[in-house]
Amino acid sequence: MPELFQISESDLARLKQGEVPAQEETLRELTAGTGWLVDFIRKQYFDSYIPEGGSKIKMITGRPGSGKTHLSSLLL
Repeated sequence: MPELFQISESDLARLKQGEVPAQEETLRELTAGTGWLVDFIRKQYFDSYIPEGGSKIKMITGRPGSGKTHLSSLLL
């Protein structure tokens, strides 16, 4: 049987308030289906485009609760 994920009380409180978890492990455990996107952005923008002089400003748009802050936190 797989090991169950344990979430800290502070991260649970943040989630209940609609905030992103503070711990990276919790954030990654709660993320599904975006690994390819995060990997693409890190490789294409952080590893090559920006160091070669590309724009550091990117805009993420979406409705409230769509995951903008979650995605931004993953990229950080």
